[in-house]
Amino acid sequence: MLVDPWVFVQELVNFLLLTLLLYWLLHKPVSKFMEERKQRIAKDLEEANRAREEALEKHRQYLAQLDQAHDEARQIIDKAIERSKEIERDMVEQARREIAQMKSRAENELEQEAKKAVSELKEHVATLAVAAAEKVIAKNLDAKAHEDMLTAFINQLDQYIDSEQTGEN
Repeated sequence: MLVDPWVFVQELVNFLLLTLLLYWLLHKPVSKFMEERKQRIAKDLEEANRAREEALEKHRQYLAQLDQAHDEARQIIDKAIERSKEIERDMVEQARREIAQMKSRAENELEQEAKKAVSELKEHVATLAVAAAEKVIAKNLDAKAHEDMLTAFINQLDQYIDSEQTGEN
């Protein structure tokens, strides 16, 4: 099969005319489309970079807020711990004061009870001594000697009780 040169030239001319016609008809719209597409891609990339930067900035702000929240939480915890220690110290001091007051009251009550017991003992001993002395003296002494002897006995008894009380304290 041989190719006819005349047909070859016609096909070549048709091809060139079609190429020129397509270039003349489509070059501007295709170029415009491609340029618009290029600009859209550049704009989208720019927006993506801006969005990425905004996201990074928001992330940095979030981390800063998180650090601040941690610091505030630590301060609150430290204040609560300090306040609980202060309350504990106050409660211990209050308990110590109450114990001291209770001890003082108990000592006072004990002292009053001891004085009362000593007083009752004095009265009882004095009554017994008087009764015994009356029996003995009734036989041997007159009223003046009897009174002097009782007074001396009571004074000795007071001195003995006083010395016992100071010895206990």
